[in-house]
Amino acid sequence: MRTYNPGAHIANTGTGIGLTFFIGSSKSPCCGTLNNWKFFVTSIWDVTMHLWRPTSTSSYELIAQQTFTAAVGLNTPLSTGTVEVEIDDVIGWYTSGAELIPPSVAAGSSTQNQVLAAPVVGTEVPWAMTPDTANTYAAGAVVTASK
Repeated sequence: MRTYNPGAHIANTGTGIGLTFFIGSSKSPCCGTLNNWKFFVTSIWDVTMHLWRPTSTSSYELIAQQTFTAAVGLNTPLSTGTVEVEIDDVIGWYTSGAELIPPSVAAGSSTQNQVLAAPVVGTEVPWAMTPDTANTYAAGAVVTASK
């Protein structure tokens, strides 16, 4: 799964409150076990990282989520429990407060966001909005491939 360089990201994050983000261009190329998350934040707050699995062309089911109290800067918390990643799974995140993971000034990812009150595992969500391709976000996951 792709991770973007935190050094390229800007300090301000926008004014959205209670947004769920989804990085459509972070599709997993293979299967394996999630080792740890990687994300860069601009202030201390809880970040809930998500693993989404496609159920149709534009809908995804929330397969796993893990909440961390993030420190300012790069965070690389270990996955809590075993999270199995499949081909085409994608990552995302939720924060109950203001946006914490800043966008970069470089185009590249296909990120969508919507106000979604803390989705729970098993929830299927349509992600058919117009993607933001003008920014990338410093969020990702490290996966050990299955043998």
